[in-house]
Amino acid sequence: MNAGAGSAAAAATGLALPVVASPAPVRPRDADTRRFRRYVTVFVLTAPPALAYLVYRRPETLTLGQGLLAAAVVLLGFVPGLAFLSAGARSPLPLLQLSGVFYAMTFGLPAFSEDLDWRGASAEAVTLAFVLTLCGLVVMYLAYALSGRLFRTLRPVTIPGRLPPSRLRLLAWGGFAAHLAYTFTPSLQQVPSIGHFFQPLGWMAMGLLYLSWLQGRLPRAHALVFFAFALPLELLGRLASGALYEFFVVVVFLSLVYWQARRRVPWGVLAAAAVLFVLLNDVKFEYRGRVSTSELATRDVWAKVATLADVLSERYGDLQSVPADAAVSSVNRIGHIVVFAYVIETTPATVPYWGGETYTFLLASVVPRALWPEKPEAGFGNEFGRRYGFLHPRNYDTTINVPWLAEFYMNFGAAGVIVGMALVGAGFRFLVQKLSRPASAPAEYVLGLSLVFQLFYAESNLALMWGGLLLTFVSLYLTLRLAGLRLAE
Repeated sequence: MNAGAGSAAAAATGLALPVVASPAPVRPRDADTRRFRRYVTVFVLTAPPALAYLVYRRPETLTLGQGLLAAAVVLLGFVPGLAFLSAGARSPLPLLQLSGVFYAMTFGLPAFSEDLDWRGASAEAVTLAFVLTLCGLVVMYLAYALSGRLFRTLRPVTIPGRLPPSRLRLLAWGGFAAHLAYTFTPSLQQVPSIGHFFQPLGWMAMGLLYLSWLQGRLPRAHALVFFAFALPLELLGRLASGALYEFFVVVVFLSLVYWQARRRVPWGVLAAAAVLFVLLNDVKFEYRGRVSTSELATRDVWAKVATLADVLSERYGDLQSVPADAAVSSVNRIGHIVVFAYVIETTPATVPYWGGETYTFLLASVVPRALWPEKPEAGFGNEFGRRYGFLHPRNYDTTINVPWLAEFYMNFGAAGVIVGMALVGAGFRFLVQKLSRPASAPAEYVLGLSLVFQLFYAESNLALMWGGLLLTFVSLYLTLRLAGLRLAE
């Protein structure tokens, strides 16, 4: 009964009839929030029993106390993500949330594997590694929350001018072409400083094109070229580098764009990527060795791809040795808690504190190498590996990834972990406050995502990952700014 009929009936009978209100329409954001909260409910109901089982069935190398600490790292790592989902997942840059998941998956969960090689670290060092990981996470979360007041007046970056979809597509294709030319032309890679522009330019171009497709704004011909040619070429170039991170970080980046546009997790893609990681990680050293002996390190990407195909065929062609060996190598690849515990064991007992040596590049990072050819290098993974015995003393080619927690400790001990993680939390809050823009502003959103999304994966030294942010931001911002001004003219 509608309102008019109800009023007429009431007037005729003298009785007041109850008015039944029509249900309010369900808003898409409200539906998303309910779905996200279902994710949280599933995690809360399943994670504690699963972790209790892992603690009960822990390997002999792990004490009960260490098992409980590892489980606490896993749970604490997921806390920001759970809070993020419960609140509706509104931030377009979930940097803190992804960082927490990183620590859960690399400092907590691998400890429950019998295949994890602790490299002879003592029980005391392992326990201290777990305790400092927990303390570091708590400090990072608190610094992120408390610095919100400090940065609340910051306004997000905006690109002046008008950048319609057609202009963004033109800019994206030009940027992608320049990035691929840089990737496949070794002579361009020798030019100082341009890598700080062309590498992130590729991220921005890829993000703009993929986001445009998700929003239904990419013409069919453009989509065909992107998915059939440009994106596979990008993935092949990264795969041929022999560094698995370079390949799988593309999956993470595109998944974040997909999440922002569709508000869903691409579970199928992530699962397939995880399986591929396990298979590739077990053959990467064989592949790198063949590339090195064949002198393909700086030329002929297609020959590298053929070499990788041969290695995979030889390794998995009989389908008899896939699961066990590949799983062992993968667990030890992501088990960064081992590196942290070993650094605690040997610093300063056998290796003196570095005293901030690894952070000297941060002071020089604002100066382009084109203006300062003798600028110090940011990477020290080879020196780290030789000092701590991960590498042979005469091995000057291989590098070892140094997680931020281990780097903080080897420079300044436990105090370095606390202060360092506090600075990381405040730095995350500043970047999120300054660069968070929704996908409805595609230029600003992809700019922010391209700059900072890799910071959550804190397995390489801090100076290398943070050092080039300012120069990269300036170059990409000016590119978008000029594109908008040119259109206005």
